[in-house]
Amino acid sequence: MGSTPDQVAKAKALARIANVRAFEAMKRTATMRLHAASAHDRAALLHELLAEAGQSDAAEHRERAAAHRQLAREDRAAAARMFRSQPVEAPETGHS
Repeated sequence: MGSTPDQVAKAKALARIANVRAFEAMKRTATMRLHAASAHDRAALLHELLAEAGQSDAAEHRERAAAHRQLAREDRAAAARMFRSQPVEAPETGHS
């Protein structure tokens, strides 16, 4: 025995809702990764300035700056992969 037309319609509607929610969650996650990358850039800049100013261990500040720059690159790459893996436009909601 197969599904009724009402069951099929309900399943399609629920699938559309789930698709939209997944797309929105992906966008929020990618945006958070971009914000994290920006924070890493600011932290790296701070460590670079501290190293230039001769505050405490300059070599350690340079190492920390490099680590933050690497984390920023990784966050940006992850966000880019998320956006590339999704359709260009948001999924249809079924609303007109």
